[in-house]
Amino acid sequence: MPTLRSRSEAAKSEDLQKRVTQGTIQAANEILEAGLSDTPSDLESQRYRLAQMIIQSPGMLVASLAQNVASHPNFGSDPGNMTGNDPSTDSETGDGALMYILREKWDDYAASLGAPYQPGLPM
Repeated sequence: MPTLRSRSEAAKSEDLQKRVTQGTIQAANEILEAGLSDTPSDLESQRYRLAQMIIQSPGMLVASLAQNVASHPNFGSDPGNMTGNDPSTDSETGDGALMYILREKWDDYAASLGAPYQPGLPM
């Protein structure tokens, strides 16, 4: 298991930050493509608003999200194993694990935005 220091260093690494940025953009596009329901809940609206903000400024949450990814229990659990569920591994399965964490954290980040998205109002 990685130490707190090694997790912190990994979160600052250019490689992980690139992967987190791309994963965040992918998650945002998924949400935007799904669109809003006819009567969206506050959380659905906040999720949509966050997706819009990410597309406009993809790097805005990278440092924070990278820290969250690096703090996940599976991070560094099986380094170098290209078939495991270690989000630190640059592989299809590692990327899948990273996307799982990003999607899992999305609601927390969206809810922290406060006011839900309202069409026509500035963000």
